[in-house]
Amino acid sequence: MKYLLQAAGRRGAIYSCDKLVLGFKALGRNAQHLLDWLGGPLAPEFSRWESRRLGTFRDQFSISCTGGGTFWLGVGLNTAGAPDWKAIRLEFNPNKVGDTPEFSRVWSCLVGCTVGRTRLVRWDLAVDFPVPLESCVLVKDRRLYEEVRHSAADRTQYLGQRNTSGRCKLYNKQLEQGLPEPLTRIELTLDLEDSTRERAGELWPVVYTAGAADCSGLNDTDAFILRTLVQAPERINELGRRKRDKLAPLLAASNEPLPFDADAFDAVLRQISGMLWGGNADMVDFVPALGETCPAWGCTAPAHGPELLEGIQCELYGPDGLPGCSE
Repeated sequence: MKYLLQAAGRRGAIYSCDKLVLGFKALGRNAQHLLDWLGGPLAPEFSRWESRRLGTFRDQFSISCTGGGTFWLGVGLNTAGAPDWKAIRLEFNPNKVGDTPEFSRVWSCLVGCTVGRTRLVRWDLAVDFPVPLESCVLVKDRRLYEEVRHSAADRTQYLGQRNTSGRCKLYNKQLEQGLPEPLTRIELTLDLEDSTRERAGELWPVVYTAGAADCSGLNDTDAFILRTLVQAPERINELGRRKRDKLAPLLAASNEPLPFDADAFDAVLRQISGMLWGGNADMVDFVPALGETCPAWGCTAPAHGPELLEGIQCELYGPDGLPGCSE
């Protein structure tokens, strides 16, 4: 498994960032400069399509990277009037494309043609536990529940609405990646407002790892109920009060929830902050280095940025206003 943003958590877990959705604001005409550069000969390979649905982006790009990964770029937010061409959005998985030259080039262009602080729109916290999925039980709560199931080892469970903060996903990472050792992943989608250790802890799903139920001293009926509850602990609320009070302590002893580690969460969040807004030396290997030399002018990005005069071009980084442009 490859991680670029990671922290160690309890029970041998690895915390990482699985997806980042970022918002940018273009300076002046630089959104068009970005589009022009993407249409140039030195741009990465991509597929392009248009959308006119409100709330989506007019020009959308799926950009291919070395190693087979892709990331998405949207330019021009569709509004009730004309598109807002200053609005740019970027969605990518840093573990898959963050260290590729294609992502580095596009990131460099975005840094040079946008103003203000890069806005964190949404991100996915991924937590990998070295336990088999077969032993994991996701407890349903008030969030919308979905499941795609082929077997006990090949199933994906969801809580919450797609692309909204609080969306949870539980699945078999070992099976997905063809790994030799058990690995179960919990993904939690968060927007900026929910990106605190307190709020993330509230949204963290209850996932039990089922152990051996201690049925000693129970009659056959209660032993059967306890074994059933180990696989579906949320059903304990279907029991009467006396039966529930009797079996709840035994159920708690038979299951161990996968913990949320607030310190590991904060460590990943600090790395994201360092990548977006600077000040974190751990991100040096992730943030694309803007030191590439332009073969046409000999400048080093970002040499001038968006203050260039109209018409100045740079063969490496695109038209005026993009990183590295110089006379």
